[in-house]
Amino acid sequence: VGLATASKQFRWKRPRLSEDSGRLLIVQGRHPLVEATLSAHHKFVPNDTVLGVPSTMLPGGGGEPDDVAAKGKAESRVQVVSGANFAGKSVYLKQVGLIVILAQIGCPVPANEAEIGLCDFLFSRIHSRDSVAVRRSTFCVDVAQVASALRHSTRASLVLLDEFGKGTHAADGVALFGATIQYLCHWRNGPKTIATTHFMETFRCELVSSDEPALELRTMRVLPPKDTSGDVTYLYQLVQGVAERSFGIECAKKAGLDESTLARATEILHALERGTRVPAPRDGVCAEAAARALEHAQKRELVCQQLVDRLCSMDVDDEEAVKSLLAEAWAQQSVICDAAQ
Repeated sequence: VGLATASKQFRWKRPRLSEDSGRLLIVQGRHPLVEATLSAHHKFVPNDTVLGVPSTMLPGGGGEPDDVAAKGKAESRVQVVSGANFAGKSVYLKQVGLIVILAQIGCPVPANEAEIGLCDFLFSRIHSRDSVAVRRSTFCVDVAQVASALRHSTRASLVLLDEFGKGTHAADGVALFGATIQYLCHWRNGPKTIATTHFMETFRCELVSSDEPALELRTMRVLPPKDTSGDVTYLYQLVQGVAERSFGIECAKKAGLDESTLARATEILHALERGTRVPAPRDGVCAEAAARALEHAQKRELVCQQLVDRLCSMDVDDEEAVKSLLAEAWAQQSVICDAAQ
């Protein structure tokens, strides 16, 4: 009932299931959960997905470069999506996985049109949560998931890799990511694969050739800021190419990181990009933030010491008095924390 209601409300379409298991065509696909949470004033930006489909088989095919046909190589089956932080790479990746699952269970899908080959396995390397019960590092778990996908997937499988390699040293991460993508491209009957990454140097430095027949490179489009004080504009559109920058500092700014820290990060980034020596911190940039942090730490320490002194001098069997004291201390700490923001 829930799926039927959602299908009607959000205008989902019935997909075509293909006996060609290597085929995946989604026209104007949308993430069902993200779309459902958007307000009436916001509209989800849909994107196409084309894997394992000859250009003549695309809508408006016969070689005509329409909106969909112009987006993919003939029968490419490995898609790498780069882009800025906050640009929508992971949403797109999960969107494709959800659409494939919905089609497999016989449900309409959030897309204008879809033709999906029958899928035997869906392997994902999408970080969700850690567990102390699993005595392995996050990176070790990530590698184990990718290893399992490479061992067990077939031409009928779908593999989703979300920023594989980011949990270790940058050089190791680039090497592992590049080698994995090349392996998938050279796998004659390998699975359909979509991978997101910030390792743009994989293709800029030709660690993996962009001319690989099975590979297509995509990026989530953004408009860079016009000046140092401007903001990045995220368009959430999947287009051809490789991202120029990740705009991590701009994303940190949106997340509320301290201005002095952002200024220092920008200074370091520019030095690294130019290949010059990183300058020493300027007076008033990091020093101001450090002094402010020290001041608030001292205030918190004073409140804690006062709490200990009053607890030592009062009757701890008086529950109401203890609760009142703890509430007062908590209120003081909250005021200090708010001032530190």
